[in-house]
Amino acid sequence: MAAGSTPAMRKLRSSSLAQEAYASIHEMMLEGGRYRPGEKISVEEISRELGVSRSPVWDAIARLSAEGLVEVVPRQGVYFLSLDADHVRELFTARAVLEGTAAREAALQISGDDLAILISLVAGQKPGAGRRNGLTYSWLSLDFSRELLRLSRNRTIARILEPVYAQLQALFGRSRIGDVATGEALKAYKDILGALRLRDGGLAEHAVHSHIEQIATAVIDMVNEATSPPLRATARRVVGERQPVEAATVPR
Repeated sequence: MAAGSTPAMRKLRSSSLAQEAYASIHEMMLEGGRYRPGEKISVEEISRELGVSRSPVWDAIARLSAEGLVEVVPRQGVYFLSLDADHVRELFTARAVLEGTAAREAALQISGDDLAILISLVAGQKPGAGRRNGLTYSWLSLDFSRELLRLSRNRTIARILEPVYAQLQALFGRSRIGDVATGEALKAYKDILGALRLRDGGLAEHAVHSHIEQIATAVIDMVNEATSPPLRATARRVVGERQPVEAATVPR
């Protein structure tokens, strides 16, 4: 897809229209760039693009709403996920707690081959550390997290976290959040891999927790800079005590 172009959805021809509609809209939202946070979504427009009636699109919208990617407001319409500092903080809190637990479980059963896969994912981020664009870093970061979840063999945690990952990708998939923390993140990966080599579950959990805090710091700083007035959210509050802040929106 050309830089700056609007993601387009292909027309559907499958008999399973509701599933196809969901898959197409979900993919488009994760690519980012089509809707701004909090923007109203036209169900009619999507129906025309996909070449289907509104019924399967509404079925898809219901699933997307359950995953937190859209909000359906009665008598008003459908809105894309809002960029709210409190909500972003909650997403990273969930990541820190659940990925930390997954790391603890993975450390107790990880094999040499499993470790090699994680090492290869980290190696993909090393060239040009601090210069790679944020999109590449962000997606590779989630690749590492998903692989760690797989190695934990905890399917419940994986199911809970997938909507969290989807919301973060939808909000920040095209941003350059990775640039501000890539060097620190690579050091954090080294700590995580070291703990996994030692099969030290507690150390692995702590390393993952610290890594998520670093990512959250970069993201919340970006949210604060994109809002007016500044929200003054801090890194230490990400996985700790919550305090009320104003809702945030990204300007056009």
